[in-house]
Amino acid sequence: MTKIRLILRWALLGRHRWGYATSRTSRYGTHRIDVHVLPPGTNTIIRGCVHLVRYWFVIASLLAGLTAVWTADAVPLSWQTVFLIKAMGLGACVWTMHRVSSDARAATKKLTGARRAADEVSNSGYEAAERCWERLRDVEDHLDRGATSPAQFRATWEAEHSR
Repeated sequence: MTKIRLILRWALLGRHRWGYATSRTSRYGTHRIDVHVLPPGTNTIIRGCVHLVRYWFVIASLLAGLTAVWTADAVPLSWQTVFLIKAMGLGACVWTMHRVSSDARAATKKLTGARRAADEVSNSGYEAAERCWERLRDVEDHLDRGATSPAQFRATWEAEHSR
């Protein structure tokens, strides 16, 4: 897969075919992992809607704000009116994407775990989320390189979603 296609896929559909995961460390040293595994077989359009709905506010604000000024130059309306019209249109798009992806988001398996660096006791939630993320990421990397088949990828995806 070329680098440009990969970047476009990440921007429109998210980094992973199976869902998404976040990893962050707090100011006080707590490391948190959130893994969201979409139902196996979720089609590309639904995955794109799930991905874009996560960032709806940023996308809508940027698009409505930037294009309102440009459109107001070409159309004999004030930029505030154009901004309002565009914001309403983008709101309708976001609402539609939200409705289209609601079934997939409801069936999404969510794993969350947090661990402090100083913790001596193992945290089973954190370890389960970390292992799930590693397995899905590894099989997806193998699929991208052609080292595994789509059937093996789907089997791993189904296994992780059903755990």
